[in-house]
Amino acid sequence: MPGMPYNLERGPYLAMLEDLINRDPVRCLESLRDPAKPVTALLREMRVSINGGPYKDTAELAEHIDRDWFGIRPDAHDGPPISRYWSYWDGDAQGIIRETVVRSIEIALGIDHDADVSGPTPHRWHVSILTACTVRWFEGWVSWRRVGPEVAGGHVVILLLTPTHGKPAEPTLLRPTPTTKGRPGPPYAINPARAEGDQGLWAIGAVFERREDPVPVSAEWVAPGSFPRPHLGPTYFGEGGIVVVAPPESQGGVLPDGRPYAGAAS
Repeated sequence: MPGMPYNLERGPYLAMLEDLINRDPVRCLESLRDPAKPVTALLREMRVSINGGPYKDTAELAEHIDRDWFGIRPDAHDGPPISRYWSYWDGDAQGIIRETVVRSIEIALGIDHDADVSGPTPHRWHVSILTACTVRWFEGWVSWRRVGPEVAGGHVVILLLTPTHGKPAEPTLLRPTPTTKGRPGPPYAINPARAEGDQGLWAIGAVFERREDPVPVSAEWVAPGSFPRPHLGPTYFGEGGIVVVAPPESQGGVLPDGRPYAGAAS
């Protein structure tokens, strides 16, 4: 995925993965449960053209995820995986995502972990995926809720917490900015009056987060046994009031009527 100009995102790629999971959760679950297959196998098996972004279809997106998220070499049997995307963290991102998504689909289908899925399942809840950047290590979170007795009466939310990859979020929710240039695409809006469409993602925060770096430690004398508390990082000050922003889909937002795909999964 590209740099994250917002701290939380879905965007076209996670929206596409959501669509594949909700379209055929059993097929996705069977693929993810197979330890011989990479997590991204389902993106190749259920290949879909993507309108927008640097990857023309899910197969190309899979190559990016394998290389940059999971560190899988093109010659997978030549040496261990090496991820070149996350800063100051090394671990099994693929294993975490596999377990998180497997558990989420099982919850959405109402079945036990590793239970058979060849027959009918108790229910079929919708699955949504979000990712948040700039934590210190990789984690997967799953939240779910039943809403009424209907088969589709529930919702599962996957939240992937990822380490930084050297591209910090912008200090403002507003667009454009000096480093995020160009007119923001849909569904960008400032202080929207109502929730449009069947889905959405809004960000609420200060208009601007002003950074103030710590003053260098003073070299002047202090009494024996007295040590000034070090300031180990910058402080941010939220200024300009509170604003509600619908991020553009190209920067992690959600299209109100869903993602238009150029083709259907085979």
